[in-house]
Amino acid sequence: MSPQGITSSITPTTMSLLRAAMLHLTAKTNEEHVLHLTSLQAVHNGPQPHLLARFGEFGLLDQVLTQRLDFDTSGRVMAGTLDGTWDRERIRNVPSPSSRSMMMAAITLAVGDAQADWEAAKPLLAETCIAYGVKGKTEIL
Repeated sequence: MSPQGITSSITPTTMSLLRAAMLHLTAKTNEEHVLHLTSLQAVHNGPQPHLLARFGEFGLLDQVLTQRLDFDTSGRVMAGTLDGTWDRERIRNVPSPSSRSMMMAAITLAVGDAQADWEAAKPLLAETCIAYGVKGKTEIL
């Protein structure tokens, strides 16, 4: 993936964390800053592995916001306090589709591919898509 995306090596633990974070961030539709998600970074070194989410990089917001995502033993996400000040007036650019929706699609496809879970990609594939030299959603799945 590009530097804006996942910036650490992918391991089975990372994939589980990414999937949990993806579900958490997808459910946070009432938190407007989440629409400006621009990167997720797995932090493996330290007392507890966690993800660091960044919002508003690349000029989307006046200030880049960060948030630590920890995970309890059952894999539930515990989001830390948002580091930075959220203010609707600071929004510079609202991309369409949102950076969050593009990242969630990329993570869904990457994790599904890594875990051979073709059904995870089903809602994201066009009927005429081509993957691995195979043409058509039905043939790919």
